[in-house]
Amino acid sequence: MIANSKILININNLNDINEYKKIGINNFLFAVKDLSIGYTSYDLENIPTDSYLFINRVFDTEGINIFKSKLEQIKQYKGVIFEDLGVYHLLKDTGVELIWFQNHFTTNYQSMNYYLNNGCTSAVVSNEITLDEITEIAFKNKELQSFADKVGNCIFYTNEKRASKFAPCAVKFIAFSKITNKLIQISKLQNLYNDEKWDITERRINVLCKEGRIPGAYKENKRWMIPADAVKPADKRLKGDVSISL
Repeated sequence: MIANSKILININNLNDINEYKKIGINNFLFAVKDLSIGYTSYDLENIPTDSYLFINRVFDTEGINIFKSKLEQIKQYKGVIFEDLGVYHLLKDTGVELIWFQNHFTTNYQSMNYYLNNGCTSAVVSNEITLDEITEIAFKNKELQSFADKVGNCIFYTNEKRASKFAPCAVKFIAFSKITNKLIQISKLQNLYNDEKWDITERRINVLCKEGRIPGAYKENKRWMIPADAVKPADKRLKGDVSISL
C-alpha cells in the first residue's frame, strides 16, 4: 500500500482506476477533449472531479474561448497540468492546483521559480536543469520543516533522540535521500558524449565504449553514459601518448 501517494497516473482506460486504487494510488491525470493533444482524451463529464486535468494545447483565440466556456467545470478539479499561459492567467486565482509543463521553456530555475512564486504549485522539470538548480527550486522558497515534536528517547542510546523508521519524518528523509543520491549520480555523468571537447563522432564513441576503453561508461536506455571526468582514450593510429580530459 502506498500511503498518501503523490504518484500521478495518466489514465488511458477508465477501467484501470479501480486497479490503481487497490494499491493506494489515488491521483489520476486525464487529457481533456478539445483541450489536449497527443493523448487519449475524455469529455469533462466523464472525468471524476477528484482528478487532475492535462491541458497541453497552445491555444489560438478560438481555442482559448473553448477553454473559457469550460472554466467553471475545470475549477471543480484537483489541479491542472498546463502549457498555454492563458490557462495560467485564467486559473491562477481560483485555488486550483497548477502544474507548469511548458515544453522547451522549463529549462532554467529562474523561470521555474517565477511561476512557483506566482500561483503555480509545481512544475515539470526539464533534464537540462542542473542538480544545484533543482535544489534551489525545491528549497529556496520553502522553510525547513521541524520534526522535533515527533521524536522520542532512543532505547539503545539513552541520551539521544530517535524517530521510528516508519514515522512520517523518517519516511520523508529516506525518500529525499534516495532522490538526492540519484541526482548526485546523474550529475557525475554526462549524457552520450562530448563531441566538441573530444573532437570525436558518435559512431566512434560507441566503438570505444563497446571495446571497454572508457572506464566507467555504461549503457542506459540504448545510450552510452560516460563519467564527466572521463579521459579520451589515446588514438592507436597516433604515435606516443595522446589524451584529452573533459
